[in-house]
Amino acid sequence: MSLYESLEVFVGAGVLALVPALGCQVPTGGALQGAEFSAFLRSRGEGGPIGDVLDRLAHQIWLSQDTRGIPMHVAQEHARKLVPLLDSCRPDPDVVKAAIDGQHAAGLAGAVSQLVQFLIARAKDIGVWQLHERIEDVCTFLLEQLFVQLLSNPRLLRDLAPSANAFFTDAAPPASSIVPTAQEPPPLPELPGPAPAKSEPDFADLKERYGLSDRALQRFSAIAEKHRSLPARQGWQVNELARWLEETRQQLLRPTNEPAEIRQLKAKAAEALVNGDFEAAMELLKEVRRAFREVRRRTEQRLQEELEQLRMEQHQEALATADVAELAMARMDYQQAAELFEEAADGVGKSDPAAALRFTLRRADALYYAGEESGSIPLLRQAVNVYAKAAEWAGANNDPQGLASASQGLGNTLLAIADHEPSKTVLEQASLAFRTALEVMSREKDPRVWALARVGLGNALASMSEVGQASALTLEQAAVAYRGALEVFSRETEPLRWAETRLNLSTVLIRLGELKDRRENWLAAAAAIVPALEVFEAHGATAQAEAARRALKMLHSRWDMLEPPTAAE
Repeated sequence: MSLYESLEVFVGAGVLALVPALGCQVPTGGALQGAEFSAFLRSRGEGGPIGDVLDRLAHQIWLSQDTRGIPMHVAQEHARKLVPLLDSCRPDPDVVKAAIDGQHAAGLAGAVSQLVQFLIARAKDIGVWQLHERIEDVCTFLLEQLFVQLLSNPRLLRDLAPSANAFFTDAAPPASSIVPTAQEPPPLPELPGPAPAKSEPDFADLKERYGLSDRALQRFSAIAEKHRSLPARQGWQVNELARWLEETRQQLLRPTNEPAEIRQLKAKAAEALVNGDFEAAMELLKEVRRAFREVRRRTEQRLQEELEQLRMEQHQEALATADVAELAMARMDYQQAAELFEEAADGVGKSDPAAALRFTLRRADALYYAGEESGSIPLLRQAVNVYAKAAEWAGANNDPQGLASASQGLGNTLLAIADHEPSKTVLEQASLAFRTALEVMSREKDPRVWALARVGLGNALASMSEVGQASALTLEQAAVAYRGALEVFSRETEPLRWAETRLNLSTVLIRLGELKDRRENWLAAAAAIVPALEVFEAHGATAQAEAARRALKMLHSRWDMLEPPTAAE
């Protein structure tokens, strides 16, 4: 069964499950006749609205392959499985009526949500089938789309309700087939007697009434002859065949918006039936069926092409959104940039995971800059969450560059939080983030980024010694991190970065000298400060220059604490 055939059953069942809200009497098991009801509508020339619903629903299912990760065959299978649920757990008619009349308190979306939640809950209660989380997601999606398509146009169900009544009226058993009640037992069968005389059909009347050819009447008579076991009903059978042929001919000739090729085939089949050429009519109707299948195939192909076009357009829109976000970054409108980068990441989705990660990282950068600029801890915490999400994704997808960028950004943001709310736990998390970045980085591939990560690690370790009790091991690790960065930064290429790193190193060495090897560490600290001060003064970095002077002054004030040099020195 194809997608369209499954949806025809599903949509027909949906209509029959909803029309009781408009006073239509749908018997138990009635909604199981969705396919027959759809065919009944087509036979009356009323299949257009249902066809439109089918097209829109199929379109949403095609899209869901990308937007929700629901394979088409899964949606097709569960559309069929939902039909018994629609029949056994009828939607609340009051909710349906309120949605059709536009009087539901929560609007159409609220009405649809209420109907779907009721059906899913009932399915679980009565055990129609076991729902695990994934199946429940698929069923919820299908039911939501079905109800939205059927209830969004208030006229749709109102126009179909009379046809539903006619469908069940025509399908009702004749009175002669009704079983008598207990108070009125069925009559005893009569004893067999002589067969009544055959009632010959009035062929002239049939020919005139239905416009049949002699050949068609002859074929009908031959068919009736095969039912000689019921000779008294031979005329009735011919009448029924004649009536059937006229109804079929009218159905085939009824005006539709079908392709001209199919309309021509139907007209030829109708002519063949009237002429009694049933074999030719059958072959023509087979061609009609093949033509419909080809139309359906082209429709499915068109939907696939539209889906690909939609994906491409969504991707291009996402790239354009990212460009606007970069402009917002340049204008220092960081919160606006963060929102735009989030939109861009959602836009590319699973179709371009590399771009999605890139935009997610830029969103985290924007939140970090916004938090830094405004001193907002909530914004910085948002940045932490986004960086952590990006790092998790990159690690799971074996993307070392993405993992390095996300981890380094995470470390920087945690350091910014610790500047406002000093916490050893936060600083330990920052140091772990920088170590993770350094594990997957290559100094040879991107030495500057590697050096910045070393500085970040040194800053985290140095700050840990300021928050809690200083540890010589932690300070030594910080000094190693700074010295590693100074192997990349130079006074000639990045003078201020080089000077700031030397000043940070000197601060760590001064603290370390208070714990061990005072003379060695303090002399090294002084040697680091002096050239850094020269650079700060030369570049007008007054704040950093003042910090360097204070460090030197402190060392000079405590110089007498140094042990005299040994003979070896």
